[in-house]
Amino acid sequence: MTKVNYQELYHSRYLASWREREIDKDGTLKPFSLEELEHIILLNNHLKALTSEVIDKTLRLSLHALEELHRGNKDFADYDIECGIEMTYDIDDCDETLRKLIELSWDSHFYILRLDADMTKEKQEAEAAETKELYNNEQDGIGRLWNELWYQHHISLSWAFGHFFNHLSLFTVEDIMKIKPENFETKIDITI
Repeated sequence: MTKVNYQELYHSRYLASWREREIDKDGTLKPFSLEELEHIILLNNHLKALTSEVIDKTLRLSLHALEELHRGNKDFADYDIECGIEMTYDIDDCDETLRKLIELSWDSHFYILRLDADMTKEKQEAEAAETKELYNNEQDGIGRLWNELWYQHHISLSWAFGHFFNHLSLFTVEDIMKIKPENFETKIDITI
């Protein structure tokens, strides 16, 4: 197995791509095209919907397990439920570099919420509501590269979008344009 040099990958692809978007020595970036903007909004809205969906499912599962525990079902005494979003490999027109980047992102999928048997029903409901509100409203905290979306278009990027396309520092705008909403899926891990 080939070891990945993340620093080299970051400098050769990601950073170089963003630098190509600079239009002056102060680092001002070329605005996103209408096509790029529409696609980013599509992915961001989809990730927000997936975030809400997986939080709601996780809460329902956890409350069901908590109810079973209160009924005396000891199988749920130490249950723990975590949820998140992962990126899938299934991109039709995917070049080998993009496929490898998706594999790297798979290794660090985005965890969203953890609920367990030690939490009360009220605590779980509050945690789920707070997490959903926070993770679906990143606002301008994602960083300079994406500031245009907030300051010029008032688009609030979700934490999942920020994780996959900013924090990991793997995907260029050109890569993002090839990624479709179907390339993301929710994941729920239950430990009993």
